[in-house]
Amino acid sequence: MQVLAQWKLAGAPVEGVPAGLAASCARVGHDLLAEPVRLPGLRWWAGREGTLPGILVGLRTDEGTRFGSRVVPDDDVPAMTVGLAEAVQDHLAGYEFIQWPSCPGHRHPMRPSVEPDNAWWTCPASRRKVSVIGQLPPA
Repeated sequence: MQVLAQWKLAGAPVEGVPAGLAASCARVGHDLLAEPVRLPGLRWWAGREGTLPGILVGLRTDEGTRFGSRVVPDDDVPAMTVGLAEAVQDHLAGYEFIQWPSCPGHRHPMRPSVEPDNAWWTCPASRRKVSVIGQLPPA
């Protein structure tokens, strides 16, 4: 696999990562910092594998733990943001005691959802839009 870039959660990647994908990562990264998950050295990475279409993008830690999911970058940033947020949630669910991001007043995490113009964190019980992804207030 060819690694294209590694960068901070809310930072900008070096060349090699399409702008829309970088924007999606920045939005999800902001929310990871707003409600920290306490994994050491958490940062983004992106790479290509063989001739398969798209880019692998995901998170890695200082301990070397890494996950990635294939993304085919396009101009639909809200949809890419929701897909990336879902992949991050699925990965974090594998860690003990991590439920991210917490739904205010409930014991479950919020779910990402896409509206025609934006990506949102929503309450799965009430379906209420709680926050735009990338704008979670600090916990």
